[in-house]
Amino acid sequence: MNYDTKYARKKSGVSLDLPVGYRNIWLARKQSIIQMIEQGITQKEIAKHYGCKYGALATAMTYHGIRALNIRHNYKREQLRLAA
Repeated sequence: MNYDTKYARKKSGVSLDLPVGYRNIWLARKQSIIQMIEQGITQKEIAKHYGCKYGALATAMTYHGIRALNIRHNYKREQLRLAA
């Protein structure tokens, strides 16, 4: 990791232990975040679970096309369909 990356991470409060290209970490977490939303966990609780700020989680979700309302709606609709 070069000096500029270390400086930027320290300034932003990002852990130096994360691998270079850490922004892709949200893509790896996408499925588990979707499952958490389906179970009714709020976005603030998810951010707290991952140890990040709510704004960072919201930005990552927007970037990767995750909308909590749509996920919850589709999950409830699927559960009702399975129950019928």
